Amino acid sequence: MIELPAIEPLPSKGPDITIGPRSTPAQEPAASDWIHHWPEDSGAISLGRCSQSSDFLLRFPDLADFLISADGSALGAWPAPETNADTLRHLILDQVLPRVLAHRGQLVLHAGAARIGQEAIAFIGETGRGKSTLTASFHAAGYPLLSDDGLVLMQGDGTTCAQPTYPSLRLWPEAVAGLFARTPGLAPMAHYSSKQRVTLKDTADNKPVSLAAIYVLAPETQEDAEGISLTTVSPSEDNQSIYFEKCFLPSSALDG
Repeated sequence: MIELPAIEPLPSKGPDITIGPRSTPAQEPAASDWIHHWPEDSGAISLGRCSQSSDFLLRFPDLADFLISADGSALGAWPAPETNADTLRHLILDQVLPRVLAHRGQLVLHAGAARIGQEAIAFIGETGRGKSTLTASFHAAGYPLLSDDGLVLMQGDGTTCAQPTYPSLRLWPEAVAGLFARTPGLAPMAHYSSKQRVTLKDTADNKPVSLAAIYVLAPETQEDAEGISLTTVSPSEDNQSIYFEKCFLPSSALDG
């Protein structure tokens, strides 16, 4: 078993997740049962329905397979021989856990988030836009980090609340050097990346907090050299797709 103290308590209901290595390969889905790929058309990360069962196989080629039960109550891990404990922990916490929560009916957003007073703000955008660095900069300025990745959204009393899957922060070495006067606690994220898992003090707790705003990080343009601009995003169909693409969706939605 792999120890995952970072995810206690989980923002979900139902049975605990059981995580353990598999001694045999996960059941291979038929070609027609592969129902989603990330990024699109590349097959880099794939989700498939296993043949002759209701389980789902989440595959990270050359790294690990994860078998998720249809209701998200059980999880089996089958790492490749070269996948070390750090990499397996990263895949489970930052990739598989949001998927498991989505199978349990939670709405999970791929976003960075910080707490300002009694509210939270979140940042979404394409990979490389700086969600983690921006979130870390808010923490360094005194606004506690919630998460730089999985953020569970839920309805509260007349408001939308946000709760982190766990208080994660992963940064490139140059971002760590530029943000912190004193080097924080660092640990390897995964064997295939130079990103570091950053341990911070005084992060926000794991309780739901009212979500004040979501900021969409736009592509950098020549005009950005003069400063930062904010534009209200309209609820158009194109803009709604931005949020949709940053959600971990239940398999029923992907299959539909």
